[in-house]
Amino acid sequence: MGVKDRSNEKMIWIAGWYVAFVWFFAISANWLLQENISPGKFGMVIFLFAIAFILICAPWWQPQTPYWQLMWPLYVLFIVCVAAWYQYGPIGEGTDFVWGDSLYYIPVFIPLFMVGGRRWADGDAEDDTPAPPPLRKLPYYISE
Repeated sequence: MGVKDRSNEKMIWIAGWYVAFVWFFAISANWLLQENISPGKFGMVIFLFAIAFILICAPWWQPQTPYWQLMWPLYVLFIVCVAAWYQYGPIGEGTDFVWGDSLYYIPVFIPLFMVGGRRWADGDAEDDTPAPPPLRKLPYYISE
């Protein structure tokens, strides 16, 4: 057996993290269009850092490193993006931060806990486990 083709996993890593930051690019462009130059430039720089970290922290470059160590710089940048959102607001003025709003961001951290201990190299091992048995036939009273 040969090495697994993991190009789909690579694409998902890059696309998933890109989508996590593209909203901030749009908001930064909006700030620049409104001639709110300082936060607009800051946002564009943070977005460029995010793109760089997406590629630098890619797990296929460091296959023995646990995912949580590769994901924490991206999560720090995400927190910076959210802080900038509260500092400058969607249309240039700041918004009030309410601690209850932070509960909305908890689901964002679920992947950190679900796959944080795994490594890229874990997926390279050949899987010798047998296939699961086929599904049993449905009873006659359950239609497909």
